[in-house]
Amino acid sequence: MAVEPSQPTGTSLLGSAFGMAVEPLQPTETSLLGSAFGMAVEPSQPTGTSLLGSAFGMAVEPSQPTGTSLLGSAFGMAVELSQPTGTSLLGSAFGSGTVPANRDLSPGLSFQNGSGTVTANRDLSPGLSFQNGSGTVTANRDLSPGLSFRNGTLKNRKIGPKIQSRSRSLLRDRAWCVSHSFKEPPLLLGVLHPNTKLRQAERLFENQLIGPESIAHIGDVMFTGTADGRVVKLENGEIETIARFGSGPCKTRDDEPVCGRPLGIRAGPNGTLFVADAYKGLFEVNPWKREVKLLLSSETPIEGKKMSFVNDLTVTQDGRKIYFTDSSSKWQRRDYLLLVMEGTDDGRLLEYDTVTREVKVLLDQLRFPNGVQLSPAEDFVLVAETTMARIRRVYVSGLMKGGADLFVENMPGFPDNIRPSSFGGYWVGMSTIRPNPGFSMLDFLSERPWIKRMIFKLFSQETVMKFVPRYSLVLELSDSGAFRRSLHDPDGLVAAYVSEVHEHDGHLYLGSFRSPFLCRLSLQAV
Repeated sequence: MAVEPSQPTGTSLLGSAFGMAVEPLQPTETSLLGSAFGMAVEPSQPTGTSLLGSAFGMAVEPSQPTGTSLLGSAFGMAVELSQPTGTSLLGSAFGSGTVPANRDLSPGLSFQNGSGTVTANRDLSPGLSFQNGSGTVTANRDLSPGLSFRNGTLKNRKIGPKIQSRSRSLLRDRAWCVSHSFKEPPLLLGVLHPNTKLRQAERLFENQLIGPESIAHIGDVMFTGTADGRVVKLENGEIETIARFGSGPCKTRDDEPVCGRPLGIRAGPNGTLFVADAYKGLFEVNPWKREVKLLLSSETPIEGKKMSFVNDLTVTQDGRKIYFTDSSSKWQRRDYLLLVMEGTDDGRLLEYDTVTREVKVLLDQLRFPNGVQLSPAEDFVLVAETTMARIRRVYVSGLMKGGADLFVENMPGFPDNIRPSSFGGYWVGMSTIRPNPGFSMLDFLSERPWIKRMIFKLFSQETVMKFVPRYSLVLELSDSGAFRRSLHDPDGLVAAYVSEVHEHDGHLYLGSFRSPFLCRLSLQAV
């Protein structure tokens, strides 16, 4: 973001970094800088005033008549001068002069001077208000209605054109200032060499179901969850609904919080299914009696944090303990692209005891924890950390209990669900790869958060998905995490958006978080 000084005569105008123009209302000696992401700031003084709005949805306004410079901090804190002339003040986490600064900003930050009171509330739900001799400036952190200014002349600048509210919240979050870098992806050579083996798969139930994310078998009967909130039984070419955790019309992604979205699904020891619903929580379903039992609601805070994105689960052989992921305490499943792009570490691996109903956090500060899988000996749990292209191992029994390490890192793609292989290792589904040689968009953006903000300022999630290469990759890992073999569909011509690889009776069943079908591939054929 650039800063522009006040000019002696005329007006000065600086558009934001992404094509937005901002314009002062004063006839002379006024300078105005619009923030980089759709916020306008406007001075209310007649002369000699310079104003800088912060990058994250906060307006700041000087209350002195002349010779004053004001800088709002980048993280939702307002600072205001209490000196009459020629003073410059930079607000920081620790403040200076007569301005008290509360790092937490939980109750808000407030300070007074001759012209009034300024209060900054971190939540900024009702907005942020500034009062002085010339009027009131109100900034709403959500930026939903826009930003209003009253200072002699009423001027309302709406943020536009139309930005989804969840994208707006992305633009204002300081986590988008955090970048991380990857190692150079592994070369696609040897067992990773590109092939077209996934194209030998056959599509099942095409255009009859959407987004069969995860798959389970009880005997030869197959079950999956779909994007319209159903758990369905697939038998003899027929689809039968056996459970719904939500209600209402389920036509778009925005309906998901009401409809529910079944993701991870596992067969339990007693002929029942355990299902993780992204919005509703953990369930046990009796598919034969159509009985549904809520085990753990997403509304239940775990160690003070809500579960916004319950994702996958794995169950002990006796059915007592369920290990599951909550991918984010902030983003919901419908905003998974925002979570991928933001890459914040607010995900967790948790343990639920079906007897005592106790919940424990086994590992936190994970970046998009996704698929989970118990080891055959049930001494550790693998958890895919999608946006870090790696799989963590958490020990849940034995001498190493409570410890954690890396099972495999720097993977050739971004891992989704993990499932056991009949060879003693693990299958990992990936819908996006990190080509080497080649160009990986997510690797490139990981060190350039400002480009991420620009992308979601300009485009919807659906539009962004069109730019993601449809390269499907299935990776088999050994029991020690070594790459054993890989199956590819370089253009996603047959198997697209692979989320899971479920092995059953000599076949691989490929789940998808997005495709209107699932795939079956004979292991003998590959």
